[in-house]
Order: sequence, then structure tokens, then C-alpha cells
Amino acid sequence: MNARTVIGILGVVGAVAACGAAARSSHAPSVEPAPAPSVEPASAPAPAPVPVPAPAPAPTEPAGPPAKSLAFASKAPAGSSGACRVPPNADAGYPESPTAVAGCPDVYELSRSDGIDVGDHLPTVKPTEMPEWSLDALRDFACAYACAPVGSAAHLLAWNVIQDQRPLRNHNAVFAIEHATVPPRVKWSVVVMYRHATNTWWNIAVSFHSRARPIRNFSHAPTAAETLALLDENGFQLAAENDGFHVLAGNVIDPLWKLVTGEAPTRFFPPGIER
Repeated sequence: MNARTVIGILGVVGAVAACGAAARSSHAPSVEPAPAPSVEPASAPAPAPVPVPAPAPAPTEPAGPPAKSLAFASKAPAGSSGACRVPPNADAGYPESPTAVAGCPDVYELSRSDGIDVGDHLPTVKPTEMPEWSLDALRDFACAYACAPVGSAAHLLAWNVIQDQRPLRNHNAVFAIEHATVPPRVKWSVVVMYRHATNTWWNIAVSFHSRARPIRNFSHAPTAAETLALLDENGFQLAAENDGFHVLAGNVIDPLWKLVTGEAPTRFFPPGIER
């Protein structure tokens, strides 16, 4: 094979190789640029939730219609009978809440220290038919100690002001309360309360050393004998003098005593005191 023939063959081989390379280049996949990330528009802030007021707590004892005895107390002195209500708060002149002081239903479990303030600055007391106290506040405390619901009837049966020679002066009051509950757990309560004359809130006398109980519940209207027994048990003073204390003022509320017990009162304060 001469040199010219060899050169011709090499030329053909080179052309074929070039065509193959060109063909491979034309079939190679193309590389597309990566798409730019999409940016979502910022969403508006969610509206604040509307607060929903909490439901009022259910009463511990459902109140019924006003107690029936209220309708028959019209002949009693003004303010001596009334319906139990929700007591005003401290802003209305109550330094102590009657409900908090009573601590229902365990009224005997609290120890209430009210101090003993004596002195000659106490005002003069004259015998009257009704005490010169806040009768609404007096009734609020009686209802609270009886754990009586709103609408119950509270009747003041008797009250007094006693004082010794120090002088220590005490106020005392006896209430009968007809409960207005559905169904009634307790139909009637009798509550004996006291306070030192320098205090604004009312107390019950409870002692580990005494078996006397100033609150008694009944399934019926208390009788005169049952009411007098409770007064004697708690040392409610009707006599002019007793254990160094003398009565300055006091009264048995005759129409209410008869309304509650069904009997006219048989025991009274001394002449000149009883009205």
C-alpha cells in the first residue's frame, strides 16, 4: 500500500470520528437553570379571640319563693322582720362580710376573736321597743349564721343591751328564721347572736368548754318551750341582774314570738325595760 492510499484511509477515519462526536453532542441533555423560589405574601394577623364571660356559680342551695311567715309579720315593729338577701360588700359599709364570718356550712368550726373594748365613751342607752342598731345588718348576720338562702324570713324575737361595772357592754339578739328552700333541708332555725358594743359585726358564742350551741335547726316551727330552752342554754339575759351584768334595754317582740311559736310570750324583761 502506497503512502497516498494510507493518507486517504486516515482521512476517512478522521471524518467518521468527527461525525460521531458531533452526533453525540447533539443528543446530550440540556441543563435548565433552577427556578427562583416563590415568595408567598405575608398573611394578616389572626383576630384576637373574643373573651367569653364565665358562667355565674350555681347557688349551693336553691332559693324558693319568699317564706310564708313574712306575709303575717305586718303587725310587728318596723324592721323586726324581713327577707334574707345577698349582703352588700365591704364598700357598702360592711367591714366584715356576714357570709365570710359565718363560714357556712361549718359555722361552728371558726374561732371568731372580736376583742373586749371597755371604756366610759359608750353612748347612753334608753329602753326602747327596737334597738338602735342597723337592723338590716343585724338580719344579714342572722341569715348568714343560719345558712339561709335568699328569700328566707328572719324574725327578731328578742334583744337586749347588758353591761357590767368595767364597763363592758354587750348587744344580744335572738332570731327565728324560716328557710325558703326547694326542697327544704331545714325548715326553721333559731340563732342567738351577740357582739361587743364597740364592734360592727355580730358573733356567736362558741367555746370548747361549753356545750351550749347558739344555733338550732328544726323540721317544724320552734315551740315556745324549745325557744326558751335555747335562750337559757346560751345565757340570754331577761332578768335585771345576772353575773354582774345589768340590763340597760331590751324587749321581747310579742307579735313575732306568737307568730313563730304559736303562743304568746310568758317571760319578759323587768318593768321599765320591757316595751
